[in-house]
This record gives sequence, structure tokens and C-alpha cells, in this order.
Amino acid sequence: MVVLYISSPGEVIRSTYSTSDGEVLYKAETPRSATYRTTSILRLLPPDIPSSNTKASDSKYGLIASIDWKTGTKPPVIRYGGQEFEADDFLRMDGTRGADGSRPRVLIAPDGKEYMWRNEEYEAQLITYDEKREVVAQFHRQQFGIFHKKCPARLEVTPEGEEILDIVLVTFIFIEKIRLGSTMGIITAAGAV
Repeated sequence: MVVLYISSPGEVIRSTYSTSDGEVLYKAETPRSATYRTTSILRLLPPDIPSSNTKASDSKYGLIASIDWKTGTKPPVIRYGGQEFEADDFLRMDGTRGADGSRPRVLIAPDGKEYMWRNEEYEAQLITYDEKREVVAQFHRQQFGIFHKKCPARLEVTPEGEEILDIVLVTFIFIEKIRLGSTMGIITAAGAV
């Protein structure tokens, strides 16, 4: 199982995603700008890839996806795997709205299988979109230690999801940003800001 700890759970588009050892595997970077709203999602590259960094200890990251958060009536655009998709095509809505106002979203992953993101009590789950409905990834929000054991926000990915970890993270960032936007009342008619 892969566990990614989220540095800023309230701002998934401006966070690092680290292992329990503190190694940053992914970064989500979004400029703070009213006009330019693109999130870049970067992954730590293997150490055997040559680096132009001057220090051997510097880590090198490569872009795996980007999300253009459109405003007005234009839908967000996700760029992944050398292709560009409207978010509603890449993550199609399915089913009825939940208590938080969100709808489950279905995607076809690079492994050819269908998966569905759904929100359960503010904790998103990625499940197989078949009769088994097995959990592939689950987001756990930060616990401050008042009613529950203190624990940082994290995304847990089962061994089945490890093969598609990049797309799990990209789609998690999208659905969690949408959920956070809708709970703060800043989401537009098109689905994002």
C-alpha cells in the first residue's frame, strides 16, 4: 500500500504528496493569480535519469498532468498522457448527487479498467466500477486529536491502485478541488474556479 501525506489538505492544488519517510513523490503547483489558473502536477523522477541540477542531493521532477481551471461556462481541461480532455469527458458524472452536492465521477484508467470516485462523509474513495466495488484509494482528512487520534491528511492507495498511481493522484486533485470549492461556495456553474 502507498500512503501519500498531503502538506496542505485545504489546498490540494498547492501541495506536496510525501511518503512516511518524508520523500516528496508528487507536487501540485498552481500560481496565485486571478487570470492564470493552471495546476501542474509533477512526479519525482527515478534517480538514474540525468539531472542538470548542480547538487547531487537535488530531486528532479517531471510534469505528468495539468488542469486548466476554466471560469464562466467553460469546463476545466485535463492534460494527461499527451492528450487533452474536457474534465466532464475524462471524469464523467454518474449517479445522483450525494449529501455534499457532489456526484460520483467515473474514469477509464490506463490499465483499461473503469474506476469511480465517490465522496463518503468528506472522505473521497476510488472504487472499481464493477460488481465488486473494491476500494482502490481512499482520502482521509486531517485529524487534530480532539475526538480522534491526531493524524495528517493522507491518500491511501491499495496495491491494485499502485499501477495507476499517477492517474489516481491527478483525478484525486481534481475531485477534491471541486469538493473544496463547492463547500466554500466558490464553485462556478462550469464546475471550478
